[in-house]
Amino acid sequence: MNNFKILIFCSLCLSFNAIAEEPYLDKIDYKNTPQWVEITPLTTSLNDITDFKKNDKNTEKVGEEKSVSYHLVDSQLNVSDGLHNDYYRMIRRINSKQGLSEASELYFNFIPDYQELVIHNINLVRNGKIIEKTKTELEVLRQEQDLSYKILTGHVTALAILEDVQVGDYIDYSYSVNGSNPIFNNKKFAMFATSWLVDVDKVNVRVITNASKPLNHKVVGSQVKVKETKTDQHIYYQWQDNNVQATRNEDGYPAWYQHFDSLEFSEFSSWEEVASWALDIYDFDNQLGEELTSQNRLWMEQSRNNEEYVERVVNFVQNDIRYFGIELSENSHKPSHPNETFERRFGDCKDKSLLISSLLAQHGIDSWSALVSAQNHEGIDSRLPSPSAFDHVINKVQIDNDVYWIDGTNSGQTGNLQQRTIKRFGLALLVDKQTIGLEKLKGVEVVTSDDQLEENYLSTGYDKPVMLTFSYRVTGEQAQYQRMIISQQGSKSIETSFLDYYTRQFPSSVLKNDVVINDDQISNTLVVEGVIEISDYWNLLDGQWYVPLYGENLSSYLFLPEKINRTTPLSNYENVKASHKISMHLHEPVTWQLDDKKLKLGQNAFNYEREIMTTEDKITVIHNYKPLSDVIAVAEIDAFVKDIKQARDELYYTVLLPNKNDSKLKLRDKMRSMLKL
Repeated sequence: MNNFKILIFCSLCLSFNAIAEEPYLDKIDYKNTPQWVEITPLTTSLNDITDFKKNDKNTEKVGEEKSVSYHLVDSQLNVSDGLHNDYYRMIRRINSKQGLSEASELYFNFIPDYQELVIHNINLVRNGKIIEKTKTELEVLRQEQDLSYKILTGHVTALAILEDVQVGDYIDYSYSVNGSNPIFNNKKFAMFATSWLVDVDKVNVRVITNASKPLNHKVVGSQVKVKETKTDQHIYYQWQDNNVQATRNEDGYPAWYQHFDSLEFSEFSSWEEVASWALDIYDFDNQLGEELTSQNRLWMEQSRNNEEYVERVVNFVQNDIRYFGIELSENSHKPSHPNETFERRFGDCKDKSLLISSLLAQHGIDSWSALVSAQNHEGIDSRLPSPSAFDHVINKVQIDNDVYWIDGTNSGQTGNLQQRTIKRFGLALLVDKQTIGLEKLKGVEVVTSDDQLEENYLSTGYDKPVMLTFSYRVTGEQAQYQRMIISQQGSKSIETSFLDYYTRQFPSSVLKNDVVINDDQISNTLVVEGVIEISDYWNLLDGQWYVPLYGENLSSYLFLPEKINRTTPLSNYENVKASHKISMHLHEPVTWQLDDKKLKLGQNAFNYEREIMTTEDKITVIHNYKPLSDVIAVAEIDAFVKDIKQARDELYYTVLLPNKNDSKLKLRDKMRSMLKL
């Protein structure tokens, strides 16, 4: 299912796979601004605007002129009288040479299967005078920016490359995109961005609908309300704001958090209505082809119980039906018939989901296609009901009293149904006639991903190499990720990554043999083992030998956010635990002089523990990490950062060995220093 595209004007520098497409020129026209559009008055004339505001939320330094300034963003939508016409106007000023390259190319996106592009005006305003550029020659390109994600959508981009643009010019342009996807049966909904990473002097949103078809609306973030005006035939909704401040760019917030302000409209009054719409487009005859039916019967005969049968079906759909989505026109939301998906051996999320449900239905097992949001997760609960809330489809499978949530696109998964179930999406809308609202993804307990690294160092003398035997064991999604790397890049890539890992700490590291990879797909556990010889392990610190016992495997979990002074919550790891166990077996007995052998930190968002165990010739340090909360509230950020810094310091634990022959060691240290000179 394709994401519903929000019109965000500042993302004009696109990256896409494109080829020239002359046939789409018949879908492009030039016309005057339509009469239904209300021309938005400007706060001042373009010739008078010379001073642009700076504020501490901008990414630019105070006093530094921005390369492009945005004066007007005007979005108007007419869904009355059977129309679906999107009008858009923007005015921006070029302030620097960098701004010339940023804003002198105009991109117009549309889907020619059911839309046409109408360009109204393209003007430069220089010293108060209008220089018309409306008939600038267009390059028409097949955009397909989602092609790298194996999705074909039919999007086309018309590109206008403006000539003779100078610093100080205003670019004032407007256009309409007319038409809507027939899959929505003329039901209307829309979302408008009302804040961006840049300041905007004036923002206008206006929507027209029939009086008999009122739209629900919702403002997110802004305190400005929608003004509603009614006539006998129409309802007019309008939202306007001046001096809209830039939203600070803060990465790392949870998927459900709405960071940018927005304005939603929807003709759907409930999630039940959305489910009813989805039920119609998922309505296929249940007659499966002979080959598919025969294969399905064989899976059942080979299985000892229903769980094992479902595992076989899911495994086939995940791994034998490759992921590729031809999401043109109605197929953006309407799945292909299971027979077609089986025969061509590829499909997208909705195709795979319907195939799973259809196969299981042949043997009386309940399964539903479930609409979810891979982008917003449980954040859909704060959205107005509409199909645009969803961008992905999974399955709910119920066997007796056990419920499993299965993603048919999750190739590389192994193990039983419990190990394959996922809950990260938070909420789902079942494609079922009994659905009246969103359903929480609950059911069987999800297996925790486990990430364990165990290292055993063996010393035979301070002047001899140290042998390291390592074992890296991962389960759950961690195993799936490593399995994917091996599948795409080969097992040698794993070997290379481990050698690189140890070489960063010990440059002389050499693999003594090929690493051994044991992949237990029944338990979804992958183990990598190897032996490394380190000739430069031993070093002196202030005349003493030291043993580094670093819990490096935990460092990626104990991360510091890029933005610490935040206004948004911070997403944290969930459903995972990690450990790093390091043992050094010495060639001589040692009288250990250590402080506390147990340490525990971070009792709120995470738990970090370190335990030290010793014998007379061996020391073992175990570092453990487990998240306690998947979200850190803004008020807790400072304490979280403090705990992270302390835990990271404790990761790099080093032990100094007792000095038995201080004068001899100092002499050796002095000789080493002289040789280095």
